[in-house]
Amino acid sequence: MKLPSSAGLVLGWGVLVGDVQEMLAVDTLIVDDHSTYRTGMCALLGHQPFISSVTEAGSAAAALELANQRTFGLAIIDMILPERSGVQLARELRAIQPECKILALSMIDEPIRIAEMLRAGANGYALKSQPVDELLLAVHSLFNGERYLPPQLTPVPRVIDGAPLPLEQLTARERTVFDLLVQGRTNRSVAQHLSIARRTIDAHRRHIMRKLGARSIVDLIRLAMRSGTINAT
Repeated sequence: MKLPSSAGLVLGWGVLVGDVQEMLAVDTLIVDDHSTYRTGMCALLGHQPFISSVTEAGSAAAALELANQRTFGLAIIDMILPERSGVQLARELRAIQPECKILALSMIDEPIRIAEMLRAGANGYALKSQPVDELLLAVHSLFNGERYLPPQLTPVPRVIDGAPLPLEQLTARERTVFDLLVQGRTNRSVAQHLSIARRTIDAHRRHIMRKLGARSIVDLIRLAMRSGTINAT
């Protein structure tokens, strides 16, 4: 699905700007744990002629349940969600619906966390503080095959396209162990959860600490928060 480059944008409450040659009819999913914000986004997008429907989800779990039941052309998801981070949701949603355009929408403007989101599968990233017309421009950009970033986030492309992020140094098994450890599980609990020997988890933990330059579990938790793996509270 693509908007032609000559297509005008739809700004504000459904006001057309320019000559629109072709519009999409996209089923859209809004994922945010703040009901007031969801309501506002639904009201905004519901007035756009290229949006055929808008569905709300207040959590990542609810979003994934919906994604397993129907197809969405666009998903707008918050970075901070209960139980799962936006990074985890983007990764799982991308696996379920590879054709869905994912726009991350958050107050967070830290380059490393934004890079994590984009590498997890988001097609673009916008800030909740941006004006309405810029948010709609972000959606337009995604359907024209472009990666959208706010103009003020100039360091982000260098982070995304540069060296691997810290957590990308871990193997798949080490990443699983890392995710469980930063949730507060002990080595014994992780071993039981994964049905493997405790000494294997001990070895994984040593490797993880060395690769990430961490001295304690507190360092791992801080890194997880910075990368968006878990939410800061």
